[in-house]
Amino acid sequence: SFKDLDYDNVKTYNDVLNNHIIGTLKDENLSLYGLNEVNNLVKKEPNIFLSDVGEVSFASNNLSKELWIGTNNKELHYMGFPANVIKVFLADKQIRAISQLGDKEYLIATEENGWFTLNIDTFSLKPYRLQVDDRELKPSSSRNIIVEDETIWSHSMGNILEIDRETKEVKVYRHYPIKNMIPLTDSTFVYATARYNLMEFNKITKIHRPIFPSDSLIMYDLELQDDLLVVATDKGVLTYDVIQKEISFYDEIDQVTDTYFLTTDYHPEFGFLLGSRAGNIVSFSPKNRNFTVRYKDDLNAGIASLLFQGDTWWINTFNGLVAYNINDSSNVRISENDGLSNNEGNRYSAFDTGNGFLMGAIRGLNLFNPNELMPAKMESSLVLLKMKSYNALTKRIEEILNRAELDAINSIILPAEYKELQLDFALDQNIENREHSFRYKMNDENWVDINQEQSIRFPNLGAGKYKLQIEAIDFSGNIIGTPLRFNINSKNFFYKTWWFYLVLSLVGMGLVLYFLKQAQEKRKFQEIFSEKLLQSQEDERTRIAKDLHDSIGQQLTLIKRRAQEEEQGDISEMTHSALEEVRGISRNLYPSVLKQLGLSESIEQMIYDIDEKTNIFFTAEIEEIDSYFSEDASLNFYRFIQESITNILKHAEASSVSIIIKKRNGKVYISIKDDGKGFIVSETLKHHSLGLKTIAERIRILKGSFQIFSKLGEGTTIECELSIK
Repeated sequence: SFKDLDYDNVKTYNDVLNNHIIGTLKDENLSLYGLNEVNNLVKKEPNIFLSDVGEVSFASNNLSKELWIGTNNKELHYMGFPANVIKVFLADKQIRAISQLGDKEYLIATEENGWFTLNIDTFSLKPYRLQVDDRELKPSSSRNIIVEDETIWSHSMGNILEIDRETKEVKVYRHYPIKNMIPLTDSTFVYATARYNLMEFNKITKIHRPIFPSDSLIMYDLELQDDLLVVATDKGVLTYDVIQKEISFYDEIDQVTDTYFLTTDYHPEFGFLLGSRAGNIVSFSPKNRNFTVRYKDDLNAGIASLLFQGDTWWINTFNGLVAYNINDSSNVRISENDGLSNNEGNRYSAFDTGNGFLMGAIRGLNLFNPNELMPAKMESSLVLLKMKSYNALTKRIEEILNRAELDAINSIILPAEYKELQLDFALDQNIENREHSFRYKMNDENWVDINQEQSIRFPNLGAGKYKLQIEAIDFSGNIIGTPLRFNINSKNFFYKTWWFYLVLSLVGMGLVLYFLKQAQEKRKFQEIFSEKLLQSQEDERTRIAKDLHDSIGQQLTLIKRRAQEEEQGDISEMTHSALEEVRGISRNLYPSVLKQLGLSESIEQMIYDIDEKTNIFFTAEIEEIDSYFSEDASLNFYRFIQESITNILKHAEASSVSIIIKKRNGKVYISIKDDGKGFIVSETLKHHSLGLKTIAERIRILKGSFQIFSKLGEGTTIECELSIK
């Protein structure tokens, strides 16, 4: 059905092989759609920009490979579709772990949507449903799945899971949120945590035991080889000798500027390999304790996972999949345009099946044969297709389409009476439609990114002389072909009364600046008032909390002691309950844990306490952010999380809540998501919701941005972005 398409006109085409394609034209952008095996529309990316086009026509012998597009203004476009060598599963799910379950069957763990089984022969995908206490369990953040004969071991948040393979019944052993775990001996596992301990779990006794206190480290990944355990952390490399029970830590490494390691792996020739957040892969030799940088990512994209194929390392990064030759340091980056489900790879989710690779991303699981994936080198050139400007001799706007004339253009003169200029350009020989983008700059100004747009239009270019440069950039940031360069001379009128326009402009600017200043002062006053109001609330909360603690708390303590002395058990128990409630109210009024534990651990503790007291299933992924916020900012941050969760508890009727706090590229990202009943955001804002206004004001004080996405029956997501540079 076309009723859901946003279009001005629709064009359909069937080739001789009975393949179908549908095109819709909207605002000079042509969108292309195909039909999948169940006749649902599937959009093909990217859109094609077509200037001044009313109609299009299609031609192709095989729509699975290519498409010719003709326009009514005598333009001909060619699109080549890449070979479908990557099969994508669970396209809307975040992949977290992969393990082999049978000969051709693999167990796939998603971040928050449960587990699935995938048969790589039949490509059948089925949910793997787990049960605990007669209810379904969907594990969260399972970064390891360890398959044994009759048992599967894994983890979910702070729980180690023991799964009966036949019944899929789960036994849960709760202790502390787990980052990663691997077998240490036949009867024990070792698992990593965030700012807690390096832990050991005994499969027989079911006892958790600390190996090494690491309350200052976030441990991300583990690798065990020859009785040496190597741990990738946010501050360096931790090693543990299983036999000697010795711990070593390396935080200052020569020639390694970024010791924030996310992943660790083992290569028989290069030893332990550590992948960093800045996109470096560093080898570590335990014998001589040497570190060597083996790979530096061109885009500084963090390392998600590693698989090996001879001299080629397949590096799944946070910005594309890289095939890196360790001998000659050559590399090819594969992207969504080559068929990947998403450019951002996910840690812990890579597996060599023997006949191909399984690699997970933040959206989707990719199955491919690495020998078939290498894209051909792009041999394209950037060419000018059309120039549209005013001809002072003919007194009309003209378009130059002649190839010889376009190739000869290097200087452009714009007359004073009409200074509009439009340049259309494209890459030739881009038959595989390789991912690329365009950018331009005038003189020595900054580059302007225009993404896939193939046209630059200046409606009224100011008088002066310019040097215009246009470049095409591939996915890895490399320049494609030779840039286009033009000298532009935009001429000006001579007016005897030019000073009148100058004075008029100055007066107008003065009025605009005056009104802007008035508006800024008014807004600043409102912001100061809001900040003082919130601060006064915090001061009053602190005062009440102190009074409760010092006055009522002390009196209740005396009553409790007197009741204990007189052996009045009922009164003592009631007094103890009242005292605990007063202390709880006091802690809510002023979170003293902020000073004791710091911001990150205080938030984790708050979530843990709420998780224990309610039936709601909480998941949290919180990175260490204490050093980026002052005491006042930390309190506002904490209050924002607290008030958001309180709103969920009061109104959402949710069964699960996910809280994510991450650092990336000089910013802190916050996501709070529930599966509750949702609401209409515009209606709630229209009724001046005090709760939403308060949390929005706290984010404004933190100089961040704030968005709410919610639909009735589909839950609510709050997303925030705070600058920490």
